[in-house]
Amino acid sequence: MDSGVKKHGIQEQETQDVHLENIQRKGFSVFKSVLSTGEVELIKQAMYACYEKQKKEVGGLQNLFPTLTFTT
Repeated sequence: MDSGVKKHGIQEQETQDVHLENIQRKGFSVFKSVLSTGEVELIKQAMYACYEKQKKEVGGLQNLFPTLTFTT
């Protein structure tokens, strides 16, 4: 019997279980080495662009998060 194959399958399942549990408990999970550095940068730029658009649409940061106090 090849114990390496079984061990790999168990580790893979444990990893899936950990991610599912993280998502259920925390609302997110971290998947390492899934996206390239370039892909992460593109997503980051798109998120910041969306954030800036939302700030403009509501008339500024103070209106985007009205319950928070901001100092400049």
